[in-house]
Amino acid sequence: MIAKISRRFSNLNFALATTFTPLKQASYSLLAPRATPKFPRPPFPRRSLSSSFPAIAVMTPSTPAPGWTLLGTPSRELRLEFTLPTGQSFRWRETSPGSGEFTGVLGRRAMTLRQLEGDVAYQVLARTPDASPSEDTAAIADYFNLSINLSELSQKWIEADVHFNRLSTVLPGARMMRQDPVECLFSFICSQNNHISRIHGMVNRLCQLYGTPLPIGENTTLVEQENSAGKNDNRMNEKDSSLNTMLYAFPTLEQLEAATEEQLRDNGFGYRARYIVAAVEELNSKPGGGAAWLTGLRKVPFDAALESLCTLPGVGPKVAACVALFSLDKHDLVPVDVHVWNLATRRYCPQLKGKTNNPKLHPIVQNAFITKFGPYAGWAHNTLFIGELGSMKERVAAIKKEHEEESDVTSSSLASSSDSESDGEEFSIASPVSKKVKIEVKQEDAGPGPEIATPAQLESIRGGEGGRDRKPRKAAIKANKKIKASAAIEVKIE
Repeated sequence: MIAKISRRFSNLNFALATTFTPLKQASYSLLAPRATPKFPRPPFPRRSLSSSFPAIAVMTPSTPAPGWTLLGTPSRELRLEFTLPTGQSFRWRETSPGSGEFTGVLGRRAMTLRQLEGDVAYQVLARTPDASPSEDTAAIADYFNLSINLSELSQKWIEADVHFNRLSTVLPGARMMRQDPVECLFSFICSQNNHISRIHGMVNRLCQLYGTPLPIGENTTLVEQENSAGKNDNRMNEKDSSLNTMLYAFPTLEQLEAATEEQLRDNGFGYRARYIVAAVEELNSKPGGGAAWLTGLRKVPFDAALESLCTLPGVGPKVAACVALFSLDKHDLVPVDVHVWNLATRRYCPQLKGKTNNPKLHPIVQNAFITKFGPYAGWAHNTLFIGELGSMKERVAAIKKEHEEESDVTSSSLASSSDSESDGEEFSIASPVSKKVKIEVKQEDAGPGPEIATPAQLESIRGGEGGRDRKPRKAAIKANKKIKASAAIEVKIE
């Protein structure tokens, strides 16, 4: 294939783009300096993901539409797609695929959050009667732990660990949330021997049965969570269209007193129904109430908090660790599941390689993470955990490959640009779809052009060696860069 395009150099970008698409980026490098973008490029392009994750958000401009409020949080501090659907909370769903919007319930408020290029915007859809509009922003800031500077912590972890350094470039803004302890506890009781989409179904069903309604209107369409429940869990497999017009606050312990094991089993909770009913009874027997008892665990060391949580029915070490990290301010705690165990034995605890994942060995993993990442080891572990998930590994590899290809094209074009002014000069540009690409630039007569300063004239303008008269010098150098001829460009693919 040989295509000939005759254009003046001012139109060379268009010529290359219409003749051979992979050369478009190279043409920008050859003929015009790249303009600095107004906003940093998102680490990911738009992609479709597995059911555990939404499509990567295509971030929208930082000016919100009417009715939206800016949170004042840059992307390096909070990225919704790396925070909301990664297994910490089960109350959020996409408003539409790849939109960068998530709709769900935060405490006593139903709301939509939208990822922008340099911020996050929110819109409150409904509130319970006891929730004040003046406290909306404060409630969101508390939920996302915004008093903690994630970018400063990340810089320390980047310096401490080469693996975190690699992941941080493609997984920015993955925050630890500070959820309501009651909601977090019962959500993770539901999580036992379960997967994310089915946990979503159970938590939403629990809220529908016993929680306070939050009507969100008919204009909000949520993406259905993909369920893979067992054959006997028919209620869990039903698509519930009411979720597009009504959300529910998580039930209080007083509301959960109405729950019975039989009713929960009929709604697909299985053996977890017994644990839910028993845990509610145990918490409501605590002096001062179960909610106050759980919140009080924020003030004790993490080992004491874990011990207390494990006294509740249905709560083992793994559930306790998740509740403590996601709702009780135990920032140094590292829940150890199969992903974290495999990561630890590969990179941070080589002495455990080949051993079975045993809760008795988890303190070794915990201490290794604290030694490496410090008092916020649980936050660092969150990014590492996300990077271990199967669907995320594929995406990270794809992004790295894409960046390498872009780097190859850019490097080749920059290397060739220094020679492109010579008559008849040949140069090659790496292309992902062809083995060899050549561009021949042939100068043609285009009439008289601007007078160009000679080397001697340039030296005179400089004022001799070490001269400082820079304005004439810049003018002459600029004149030397002007092009006074059109070009015939021949693109050859071999």
